[in-house]
Amino acid sequence: MKLKPLLFLAVIWGGLFALVEAGSWMVLKVANARHPSDNPLVTEYLARGHPLFVDNEDLRIQSQEFFYHPFLGYEQARNHVTIRPSPEYTGHIGVDAAGFVHTGDPERNPKRLAEPKGRSYRVVFLGGSTMFGLGSSRNQTTIPAYFEALLHQAWPGVEFLVLNAGVQGYQSTQERVAYELYLDGLEPDLVIALDGTNDAMFPADLAVWKPYFSTTSLVDNARFVSLHKPSVNLASTIQALITFPEPLASLALLRRVISRLPGGPQPRHDQPGIYHPEAAVQLHGNLKSLARQLTSDHRLGLFVLQPYLGHAKPNLTEGERAIVDGYGGRIEVFNRHFSDFAALYHDLDQHFSGSGLLFIDLRTVFSDTPNLIYHSLAHYNDTGNKMLADVMFTRVQADMAADLGTKGLLP
Repeated sequence: MKLKPLLFLAVIWGGLFALVEAGSWMVLKVANARHPSDNPLVTEYLARGHPLFVDNEDLRIQSQEFFYHPFLGYEQARNHVTIRPSPEYTGHIGVDAAGFVHTGDPERNPKRLAEPKGRSYRVVFLGGSTMFGLGSSRNQTTIPAYFEALLHQAWPGVEFLVLNAGVQGYQSTQERVAYELYLDGLEPDLVIALDGTNDAMFPADLAVWKPYFSTTSLVDNARFVSLHKPSVNLASTIQALITFPEPLASLALLRRVISRLPGGPQPRHDQPGIYHPEAAVQLHGNLKSLARQLTSDHRLGLFVLQPYLGHAKPNLTEGERAIVDGYGGRIEVFNRHFSDFAALYHDLDQHFSGSGLLFIDLRTVFSDTPNLIYHSLAHYNDTGNKMLADVMFTRVQADMAADLGTKGLLP
């Protein structure tokens, strides 16, 4: 084939792509310049329990811990070690080549995932920075790592693969979408999701509720995160349009356009925080959508409302008290959001009773602990991670035993 026809074809395709971008931008700009959330496409999408997600796309990461992702906003950098100082130690948390926080062996996950699942039992953990391991001293002391150790103690003859898909700053929307796009295809037998803080904290920074947007400033990691409005990565966007289903690609385009409209959402860090009841509606939609997918695939699920500093730990250390005081009146806003979350976890637990899914509230798990647990609002030290993993395992152990037996995996 001659070069000239190829160039002509490339120009045609480039023109079509530019037309879609420019046309969508102009239509939405004219139709929804004042109230973009009134767009019927947005309303219909939200009604299905799938909020749009600008979440954290406008991050400029100075330390290269994250990379742009067209649908999730960003993802963890692979083969990277995150280093965080804390009052007790300097934590080192490594992400392997497969994109997961490993539990001690960075070579295991890429190797095992390249092989057929076979007779292995896979457990996937979802969450934000707490599940990722901020607060931990090393990979072996994260919540999933402690949970994995309990699995081997209980069933030493079973081949387990524990995948920590926690990502710093992720809210329930990004967790759900990541599961639908990638993690579901790994055929997990059990999914454990730890949520609450990001879904409560980021909306509290919004003067006006925007279901498709959340602020992106990680409160206790502000020194390596700053906000800006980036140019869209053309290569990533084109690849996404080719790779992913058309409806999702269209929504990604719509989301980018809305984020550029005048009068867009502006984070407010100079106020004590604002309560938005819609935050619970958004979390409910994400959890229910994920739960339905798990039940349809006959998989086990454990959904955990996480403990956070400022609730149900009366004996605070001096360091923990300083953290609470630093948040000031925002703690009361978090409490209101978490109160709403606790109610929806109870409702979902009733709704999915008997289906292999559990929704549990662990906000009080540290209530009798006088020792230091928290390094920040919801980052626990190694002791706290171990306590949380123990409770999680206890709650799901019976269902796991039955599942292992049904699948013929017990020796």
